[in-house]
Amino acid sequence: MKFNPKKKKPGHRPPSQAGHHWVMKKDGTGYWRKNNTNRPLNAAMQASAAHTAVTNEAAKRVAARLLPVTSCLNTGSLITKMAGAFKKSLLQYGEMNYDHLRKLDFQPDDYTFSKLAKGHLQEHIENGRLHLSITVGGKSVTKHSKLPTGYWVELILLWGDPGSDKELRVDSITSDTYRFDEGKGAYTNCLLAIDLPERQAWMAMVKVTCSGNDVESSPKYNAMKVLRVGHGYTMLK
Repeated sequence: MKFNPKKKKPGHRPPSQAGHHWVMKKDGTGYWRKNNTNRPLNAAMQASAAHTAVTNEAAKRVAARLLPVTSCLNTGSLITKMAGAFKKSLLQYGEMNYDHLRKLDFQPDDYTFSKLAKGHLQEHIENGRLHLSITVGGKSVTKHSKLPTGYWVELILLWGDPGSDKELRVDSITSDTYRFDEGKGAYTNCLLAIDLPERQAWMAMVKVTCSGNDVESSPKYNAMKVLRVGHGYTMLK
C-alpha cells in the first residue's frame, strides 16, 4: 500500500521514514512529506537555477545605483522583483534587460504611485528624447496630512547592462516645486524631457516627492514607478 501523506492523520509514520521529513503546522499538528532532494530538475528549472546568482547580483547592482532616489521609499521586495524580471529576460532573450520591469511600482500597496499622484500621465519619444507630461495642481497630488506644503516631479533614467556595474548610468531632471496652497483647483501640465541612450537598454521612472516639515524622507509622501522601458531609441517598448 502506497503512503499518501495528505490522507493520513497527523502523527502517522510512513512505511519507511527514510526519504521523508515531518512538517509541523501552526496548530501543532503535522504530517510526513516525501523529500524531493533526489528528484531531477527539468530543463527549464535547471536553466532558471543556473541564472539565480547572476540575476540576484544584477538586481542588487541596479538597486544600489537607484539608492539616491529610492532611499526615502519603502521598497520591500524590490530586489526580489528585479531579480525575477532579469531572469525572465535572460531566459527569453539570452541577455538581461528591463522589459519585464515595465509595470514596476517601487512601493507596496499602501504607498503605490496612484495613491499619491492622481494626475494624468502621458509620454512619447521624439528626436531621441523621452517626453513626460503629468497633470499637477488642483487635487492631482494627495495631501495626506497638514505636514506637506508642496511637491515636485522627477523623471529618472537608468540605462546600461545590469550585469555590469561599470556600464550602469543614472540621469534625472526635476520640476519646480508646486505648492498646495497656490492655484487651488487650477490644473496644469508639468513637462519634463530627458535624452535616451543610442543603443543601451534603459528604464525610465517617474517620481513624485512631497516637501515641507521633513516629509521628504517618509514613504507616505513619496511615490515612484516605471514609466517606460526600451533599448536605444530605435527599438522602443
